[in-house]
Amino acid sequence: MSWVLRTFQVEVSNQCLVALMAYDDMMLAMKQLDYTRFWYSVNPFLMGVGNVSKLLWNKKAKFKSLRKDLRDSLSITDASPLYDRDFRNIYEHYDEKLEVGIKESDGKGMVDSIITPFLEDLTIAKNKGRKNILRHYDNPRKY
Repeated sequence: MSWVLRTFQVEVSNQCLVALMAYDDMMLAMKQLDYTRFWYSVNPFLMGVGNVSKLLWNKKAKFKSLRKDLRDSLSITDASPLYDRDFRNIYEHYDEKLEVGIKESDGKGMVDSIITPFLEDLTIAKNKGRKNILRHYDNPRKY
């Protein structure tokens, strides 16, 4: 195994640790009903997961061979949920989503930082429409 491949494997491991630590913090914040802490922890979680995605799938042609070798060494296929960067891109380009959301709100305002498993049952979400929701965590657990 080349030192370059090993370096990338170690960096994938490091970024996974960042994401896992942030996820643990998110779950602890949920148990403590600390929603500010929860949303604070979402950022490093998405950063870690996004960095793993970038390490595994670089779009530039000159890096594709190394990234394929990296994925193969870790038994990761293109079927991995990490392959799709759409969610990470939305969060990373939050300012653009905010601007579009404001324009599409028709003066009705925005809904942000919702934590609930029953989004469709929220009166405010129904009245404003889902396109006006900036951040929502669909919490499947009851604490």
